[in-house]
Amino acid sequence: MKDTMTSKDVWTIYSELKDNGIEIWLDGGWGVDALLGEITRTHSDLDIVVQKKDLPQLRKYLESKGFKDIQRDDTWAWNFVLDDSSDFNKIQF
Repeated sequence: MKDTMTSKDVWTIYSELKDNGIEIWLDGGWGVDALLGEITRTHSDLDIVVQKKDLPQLRKYLESKGFKDIQRDDTWAWNFVLDDSSDFNKIQF
């Protein structure tokens, strides 16, 4: 698993989800950097927000890309982490 999520990774995820009709909002470190218009630090994951109605389609799409759930103590239907163990590292919802 790689340690860094690049701006190219973020753009790829954002664009592919948008192309599949899923609107996301950046949260966390990448959300801050997007607002500032510059990368302020290295990021190991991508935090996003998505509408509840899009969750089934989002999960189906990400599973087709090899993402799997990571079970944690704070996992809920609306708060979960997916990992692809190779390309994008982690996406947190």
